[in-house]
Amino acid sequence: MTHVAVQRKAATILGKLAAAINVRAGDARQLVKMYERFEEFEMRAELESLFGIADLQLLATETDEAVKAAIQMKRADMNLTGAAITTRLGNQPPRSRAIRKNK
Repeated sequence: MTHVAVQRKAATILGKLAAAINVRAGDARQLVKMYERFEEFEMRAELESLFGIADLQLLATETDEAVKAAIQMKRADMNLTGAAITTRLGNQPPRSRAIRKNK
């Protein structure tokens, strides 16, 4: 099977699964993207318990360090939204290269 054929088959299966569990196909695609982004993330279970899919979409573009910081922020204030957390992450001063090398 070619790469394109595999992608089409996967899309068909995903569409059938989404219909079977009453989820829109677009939402199902987003869930797959979130799984791909965070599948190897060490704090994935906690991340999934603290954040909904919309918040995970916002965090998907962040670095692992930023996601860890977001988890700490959410632990401290469970009422924080994903948008508020990304705003706070954007307002944090960038870490210096010296600190990154020591980690």
